[in-house]
Amino acid sequence: MSKPVTIFISLLLLLAGCSNNFEPLRGTALNVDPPVPVVPPTKVLVVGDANSPKLADFLRERNMEVLDVPYYRFAVSDDLKVAGDYIVWSDNRNGIDEGDLDIYAYQISTNTEFVVAKAVGKQWQPAIAGDYIVWEDYRNGNADIYGYQISTKKTFVITQQPQNQLAPQTDGINVVWYDQRGGSADVYRFQLAGAGGAVYPVETGVGDQWYPQVSGDFIVWQDYQNGYNDIYRYQISTGVKKNLTSGTATSSQYQPQLSGDYVVWLDNRNGVDDDIYAYRLSSDTLINVALQPGQQRHQRISGNRVVWQDNRNGSFDIYSYDLSTATETRLTSNDKDQTLPQISGDLVTWQDLRNDHYDIYAYSFATASEQRVTSDITDQTRPQVSNGRLAWLDLRRGVVDVYWSGDMGVTLALATNTWLTPVGVAGDLAKYEVVVLANDFVSLDVMLNLYDAAIAAGIGVVGLGGTGQSLARTLAEATPKRYGISVTPASGCGPMEMSAVPLQTINHPLFANINIDFLVRLEEDAAVTRDELAITTDTTASDSPASWVVQGIFSNQMCNVGNNALVEFTVGKSKVVLDGSATMADGYFYWSGDRLDLLSNDVTYVKPVKSE
Repeated sequence: MSKPVTIFISLLLLLAGCSNNFEPLRGTALNVDPPVPVVPPTKVLVVGDANSPKLADFLRERNMEVLDVPYYRFAVSDDLKVAGDYIVWSDNRNGIDEGDLDIYAYQISTNTEFVVAKAVGKQWQPAIAGDYIVWEDYRNGNADIYGYQISTKKTFVITQQPQNQLAPQTDGINVVWYDQRGGSADVYRFQLAGAGGAVYPVETGVGDQWYPQVSGDFIVWQDYQNGYNDIYRYQISTGVKKNLTSGTATSSQYQPQLSGDYVVWLDNRNGVDDDIYAYRLSSDTLINVALQPGQQRHQRISGNRVVWQDNRNGSFDIYSYDLSTATETRLTSNDKDQTLPQISGDLVTWQDLRNDHYDIYAYSFATASEQRVTSDITDQTRPQVSNGRLAWLDLRRGVVDVYWSGDMGVTLALATNTWLTPVGVAGDLAKYEVVVLANDFVSLDVMLNLYDAAIAAGIGVVGLGGTGQSLARTLAEATPKRYGISVTPASGCGPMEMSAVPLQTINHPLFANINIDFLVRLEEDAAVTRDELAITTDTTASDSPASWVVQGIFSNQMCNVGNNALVEFTVGKSKVVLDGSATMADGYFYWSGDRLDLLSNDVTYVKPVKSE
């Protein structure tokens, strides 16, 4: 029998034999890989970075459940106003850029914040008087003027044209603005009370008419013709217009302010420096208010008194002038700048740098005394005053809030009381596993608040470096300083690289899956500067953690070479990593892909290990 035939018969016999053995195999499991266990996402809170949305998106791609609080972006605009029982402003709590500003107000007597205008586009530059708030509104794609009646809570359209209507002002009876419907800037008026509801042209002549003000029977504005600005006034009851500065053909007068019988403005008829002049409407009298050498700026008027900032002595001081007595008074004499004064009745307020950050100060003519209103280490700026109540922009919570005081700073109150800030989430940190504290904080106190809350909750902390208020800088500047930490910011650096230290620890989890020959490229843009922190600690300090380990150093560049770039330590149940590089500078996000991989490893590394 041939060999092929023998093989064929053998195969038949084998198959026949196998047919009798199928039954035992039916109960045997197939040899397949076991199912991959589902790993629950790491719960991460990212706070305080200009680019935290990008960081959050990257971490979400790495199986992380991220709450992003782009902390620094919450900001009140610089258009704060206060009148009587109300404070009004615009802020971006509903968006992340200027185009998302909305208008909010606060009633002092009831401690109540409420929405005035929330629509698509930008609502800003509010003005308030009596029962009305008016503002610029971009919901239709260009600037229109809208109004809100406080007593009825009703919004109404004042003017709605294809062109822009800008810079509205009101005295509670009339609204004025400059209007581009005719191709140039003209002045228009809307009457709120009486025979209201109509728009009236005030000045639509040659040139541009800008920044009108209204009080009672008069409207004033700066009028640009023949290359120079003059100050004009218009009497509503008579319809008569007059140039108040007609004898100054080769100089400019601008930024008029109006109160009762007086107009006050900036004037450069005497040279390049600005002086201050006033005009009494009832007697057609020109008044020299401040003609000193140096700059006199930011003039404001209430009744018979004018205040301004004046640098005749080298730095800016606050001066006042009583129009009824022709008396000038120097209100401040510190060698640091005092600027942006406001006045209401007997009370003057301003922002003051004498303590090396901006505080709010006030001066009472009734008592001839000055008082410091705020004393927080952060900046308080752009004060407003009305009927003895002060309001200002305040950074103590790390966002731009509105605070106010009715007793010259003895007690302070927060007007923007519905904002989501890290202070609000700090008490809820226990539901997270890791918090990433980035470097765009303003308030050291808020950063410490979040850090301490994370340590108390036993969760991991990643602190990113940079030129802002980073965690490393916060711990170094705390009183007393934490763990003997100190930082050295770099300056003038090009792209930086980080090296694992020591090289034997290259398999350390912080450098997992980063295949770049022991180097992590931190930045991609050579133009970026001042964006790394060298982090050191005094290991002899009584509170320095024994677990302090340097995991990375700066390398290959002129700045901070060989200094600590990545360190870790443990406090209680929390593992902490201080990472010396920022995510951005000069508005640009510039981290490389490898750098983002290191951030992911940072977060994974500090995640608490759950006991079985």
